[in-house]
Order: sequence, then C-alpha cells, then structure tokens
Amino acid sequence: MSQPNRFILTIALALFRCLEDSSDNVGHVAEAKPAWQMEWDKTVKAAEEEGAVALFITGAFEPVFREAFQKKFPEIKATLVTGRDPTTAH
Repeated sequence: MSQPNRFILTIALALFRCLEDSSDNVGHVAEAKPAWQMEWDKTVKAAEEEGAVALFITGAFEPVFREAFQKKFPEIKATLVTGRDPTTAH
C-alpha cells in the first residue's frame, strides 16, 4: 500500500475510533489483537510521541471530529485542514 493511501486509511480508522464508544472490550477476556489493531496502536503511540497530527478532512465533519478527537486523544494536538479538493494536501 502506498504511503498516501496508508495515511488516508489511518485517518479513516482514526475517525471511526473517535466516534465509537470508548468502553469497548471492558471486562472481556484478553484476546489476541488483530493486525489492524496493532498497526493502529503503533500509529497512536507515534502521534502521542510527536504530540501533534495534521488531518485532512471535509469541512462538514470538522467541528464534530475535532471535539471527538481531542476528547479521545487529549495529548495529541490535532490540526485540521478542511477542503474537498484532492490537491488540498499539496
């Protein structure tokens, strides 16, 4: 998978993880983590070490996403770049 596509996938996963209930797997027997979860954990750890992340999203999601992201990951400063044009990231 190319780096831009991997980045987009990681951001999509971040969006879904921020908006889901944070009480997942509480009280359940420990299970082996799937590959995507291990990759996600590495991504979150790297973002925490960096202290910031830039995310490119459409403007419609910006207010809700910013609040959910900062609540879920208070130690990571999110800079959101909004737009619909694929060249926005360039």
